[in-house]
Amino acid sequence: MMAPLAAYRRLVAEPPPPTLRVLLRRPALAALVIGGAIALTATGGATVRALATTTICWSFVPGLQLIVAAALIALCRRPELRLPSALDLFFAGQGPWLLWVLGVAAAALVALRLGGHTVPQLRYVMALALIPGVWTCIILMAFCQAVLGLDRRGALAWTFLYQAAIWGIAYLYAGRMTFQAWPFGQFPGR
Repeated sequence: MMAPLAAYRRLVAEPPPPTLRVLLRRPALAALVIGGAIALTATGGATVRALATTTICWSFVPGLQLIVAAALIALCRRPELRLPSALDLFFAGQGPWLLWVLGVAAAALVALRLGGHTVPQLRYVMALALIPGVWTCIILMAFCQAVLGLDRRGALAWTFLYQAAIWGIAYLYAGRMTFQAWPFGQFPGR
């Protein structure tokens, strides 16, 4: 989405029907991309079994995004726009992160094929994460303005709340799984 505000204005003019299939199609695609990237980087090639299990195991990521987005959308969506349709439009903006995940997986595969034993250096991966991070904020602002009908200030607040919730959950998850982040292991001043 190179022009997200214009794209969302076109999409909201003819929103998708509020069905379960529409609600789940884009989160399922996100789970498939994440699962596929992990299967590829973990095994060097994706079997159907590895793809299925990693997709199922990592489906909690779009699931959490869906829960957080649903709660925030429900607070301020237009009455004529059904929640499943609004969530589908929300997930239409997932492209930057999905491209980043695929790029990291591709870089890891190239490194493995060239004889490296690790994924690309974390500092480069995280530095490149700034691109989809900023791009996603721009897309979220456009979503809030075109789909939810918020003004710039409201869109900024919604975007901040969504990002704070998602990154807070990611921090707590990573800290709990690795015991490397406060409050799970590394305490300030130690």
